[in-house]
Amino acid sequence: MVPGGRDINGGTADTMLSELSSYSFGEDTVAATIGGDGEHFEEEMPERVGRYLILDRLGAGGMGVVYSAYDPDLDRKLAIKLLHGDDGRSERATLRLLREAQALARVSHPNVIQVYDIGTVDERVYIAMEFVDGQSLKSWLREEARSLAQILATFSQAGHGLAAAHACKLVHRDFKPDNVIVTPAGRVVVLDFGIAHALARAEDPDHSLDESIERRRFIEHSASHRLASTEERELSRSTPSIHERSGTTSLALDTELTRAGAMVGTPAYMAPEQFDSAETDARADQFSFCVALWEAIHGRRPYLGESPLALWQAVRDGKLQPPSTRRVPPKLHRALVRGLQTEPEDRFASMDELLAVVDRDPRATQRRISAGVVFAMALVAGAWGLDAARRAGQAEQGPQCTGAQARIAESWNPQRRAALEAAFGGTELPFAAKVAPTVIGALDGYAHEWQLAHTDACEATHVRGEQSAALLDLRMSCLERRRAGLDALVEVLLEPDATVVENSIEAVHKLPAIAACGDRSALEASEAQASEARSAGEGERIAILDEALTRARARRDAGDVEGALAIVEGAHTRLRATVDPQAGPSAAMQAATARASLEHGLTQLEGGNFDAAGLNLHEAFYGALATGDASVQLDAALALLQLTGDRQKQFEAAGHWARIARALVEQHERRGAALAVGGEEDGRAPSRERVLLEYFVGLMHWRQGELDEAQAELEGALALASASTSGAAPGEDIERELLAIRVRKGLGSVLWAKGEAEAAAEQFQLVVDTLRATLGASHPKVGSALNNLASAHFAQGRYTLAEAEFIETLDLFEGSYGEGHPSVLNAFNNLAVVRGRQGKQDAARETLERIVELQAKHLDADDPQRASTWSNLGRVYNKLGRYEQAAEVHAKAYALRRSVFGEEHDESLSSLEGLATAQVHLGEHERGLASLQVALDARVETLGEDHPSVAETLVVYAHARAAIGERRAAVGLLRRALALRERNLTAEHPDLAANLALLAALLIEDGERDEARALIERYTAMEAAAAPPATDRARAHLCRARLAEPGSPEVGEQARAGLELLEAFEDVESKALRRALEAAAD
Repeated sequence: MVPGGRDINGGTADTMLSELSSYSFGEDTVAATIGGDGEHFEEEMPERVGRYLILDRLGAGGMGVVYSAYDPDLDRKLAIKLLHGDDGRSERATLRLLREAQALARVSHPNVIQVYDIGTVDERVYIAMEFVDGQSLKSWLREEARSLAQILATFSQAGHGLAAAHACKLVHRDFKPDNVIVTPAGRVVVLDFGIAHALARAEDPDHSLDESIERRRFIEHSASHRLASTEERELSRSTPSIHERSGTTSLALDTELTRAGAMVGTPAYMAPEQFDSAETDARADQFSFCVALWEAIHGRRPYLGESPLALWQAVRDGKLQPPSTRRVPPKLHRALVRGLQTEPEDRFASMDELLAVVDRDPRATQRRISAGVVFAMALVAGAWGLDAARRAGQAEQGPQCTGAQARIAESWNPQRRAALEAAFGGTELPFAAKVAPTVIGALDGYAHEWQLAHTDACEATHVRGEQSAALLDLRMSCLERRRAGLDALVEVLLEPDATVVENSIEAVHKLPAIAACGDRSALEASEAQASEARSAGEGERIAILDEALTRARARRDAGDVEGALAIVEGAHTRLRATVDPQAGPSAAMQAATARASLEHGLTQLEGGNFDAAGLNLHEAFYGALATGDASVQLDAALALLQLTGDRQKQFEAAGHWARIARALVEQHERRGAALAVGGEEDGRAPSRERVLLEYFVGLMHWRQGELDEAQAELEGALALASASTSGAAPGEDIERELLAIRVRKGLGSVLWAKGEAEAAAEQFQLVVDTLRATLGASHPKVGSALNNLASAHFAQGRYTLAEAEFIETLDLFEGSYGEGHPSVLNAFNNLAVVRGRQGKQDAARETLERIVELQAKHLDADDPQRASTWSNLGRVYNKLGRYEQAAEVHAKAYALRRSVFGEEHDESLSSLEGLATAQVHLGEHERGLASLQVALDARVETLGEDHPSVAETLVVYAHARAAIGERRAAVGLLRRALALRERNLTAEHPDLAANLALLAALLIEDGERDEARALIERYTAMEAAAAPPATDRARAHLCRARLAEPGSPEVGEQARAGLELLEAFEDVESKALRRALEAAAD
């Protein structure tokens, strides 16, 4: 409950602190990028180029003009690059241009711009190519802060494009972020493979000497030109002659389309051999790739120089800049340093070797690639074979491991990607537009990781010869189960409702870990059971069960608990019916039953059927214990800890399960360390299971009322959850971020329960900020977090801020769920309460009465939210003097809360206090005062004498005593409340100010003017900072008027000031104050 404001809407603490089509890139499209650098030539747009109908002019550069065009024969839109005519260009040069384009046309890869056609028209060469809309990689990097996972995923695609070109004997020689396009769908395309530079090819076969002279002139001349090393400016833009000067600069292609002696490229990204008259091969592209990747990760290039000469010298001397403070896995850093070596021989032999590190770095691939990672890999273009370089490299090494992409494409492919995007868009939910690309990126990452694991498993047997065929089968079977899980989840996501869209990001990140398919001991144990099942004729039944459990889990993870329950209940019942009660189950059947019991129990736990969940989870644990399934044991133990410690409050049992879960977590982490890649387990983040263990133990302490212990446990869990995200950008490790959010909300709840509203608000603010960055500002989980934050601000007395946050929460929930959703009703309720606290009683009453009507239609009769609304409405009725109505709704609230939570629950006591207040004003003094004493005693017993909620009860009790003329008793109660608030609240809290004014007013009536004057002086000193409600400020004016010298002008001034404050208020308290102020003014 809110310290100092228990009337804020609640239910249990869990309900109060609730759980959690087009892109515009300006002109930075492929058309603008293909054009190259240099002058732009204006020319009249032709109607046709060859058979192609010209649609629009997209861009121009020193080498030609790019148009969008239409191919009537193939009915498709494409891009046409029409090269400038050159009177000095010989037939030989034109033929060479055609050869360059034909070579590029042979490269068919989703990450390389596809060339469709090459020809000449009016003695000008044209190239028809794929139309790709997007932004340059340079712009993509600048658009927003990119996580390491996003950067690696995007550069991986570009690197595979380079590798495919290298396999076709093409060298780019000018790779840089400006020559790479990132589409809105996430596809990455490399442009300008040599075509731009072929224009500079000289006619003179002996031109290499001229080239050497020109290169030296360039370096010497440019020594006086400063190069902006810390910005993204490129030398080629300040020296267009490199691209424009015919006869001095060439593409350096021999009969295989590459040769020595050409200076081609952008100096900031060029390999040192490109500066020299040295042989240049694919390793030059590798160097450029590493420069660009280093720059993307660290924010600056690895080699710097204030002029081109200084840059050339730094590259030649290998003067690498130190990396930034960004956390980069050691393997990746070493790979970049190797790719940046001055001598080509010291780099990787091929792009494939470098990409093996970029792709398989454990932090980039074993972890889910997430939020905002647009990882289209080869899925996007439908080229589902391994890249050409790998095929070429393994051509003579035995069976080819090329089936991974085709197999995963059965579950995740461009068609399903487009269908999912359309389905999410079709929901018209405001947060779907943000969620869809994040979900798609995560699915891309999972599919890519699956593909890598599949290929690795195959190569381990058929290429590297380090794994038996039997183990290969086990790994492949495991991967097939992972693929089935992906397929099942995609099926659910393709038919989304609001709940599915809301939970979709988390659902993808709950997909079973692919890395577990490398756990040999677990795989062998699983195979032993499967073999036994086949021998006993149970294999088919178990396979059918597992397929059903996979579908049920997908629905549960996506938030469709009812759908999941229907599947798992049917499957579980059918399985049990097949077991012979006399013979008993085989070990395989027992293991299958344990898996079914686990899924059944977890689904029931999600659905709130706690007793049934406990039975199934116990069955799952002990069944898995008998068969040695460590994974099911751990999941069941953690679920039982959560169930008994948090939901059922069976604390002895919870302690038992905490000890078991701790032992299993330690076993799990040892097994994970043994499987760590490359021996880097020392840098591994704490396991998810470890964080959940500490989190559930913290909740157990909270439910026991052991708030200090709960805080310590949850702070420890938060430190663990944050361990792998502290240096990451939002979205880099979304699974960890969401887990940290879950723990942080629990910590905020505990701080709240301790009465530390300010500290709770800090935690809730961090939750809001992280969710906005991770899920988007319109996601309903942001609304839940905002509700918590607003409630904490309410508790601090920051009513204006809380009102604004409740309004934002309400708008967000209404846009996501519609009028009758419980979250919408809850937000309405809270908004009404904060308005009531500000004195806007009639507005609060109208809102609450409307909520009562809506809840009657949309909620069950025993839903605790209805009690919250009745209690809040009863409080407003009390303030308006409508005591009979107040007594009626408070009685209903008290009866419902008592039946759900028990008599001494905080919320039950809050309703009892409201009922007692109404009874006192209705003349039932003895009954009402007795109930208030019961409430006060219960709070002191359960919360302790110093808890802020005790002060709230004391004030309610004091009001009741004062209402029947027992001022001395009221003064005593208010003094106790003031002492508590002085210890628990800030010096500017409005509740403290209200306490001072009310106590001063009673003391004046009792003749104790000196003490009253001291209290009003304290109030006056803090009034501006506290900003208490108008009624409290008016009461203070009344006190000043009564304390002033009779007949002095101050009396009238104070009285009139108080009356002005109360002009718009019609509640009983304001009316009484107004009468008193009018009397003073007279």
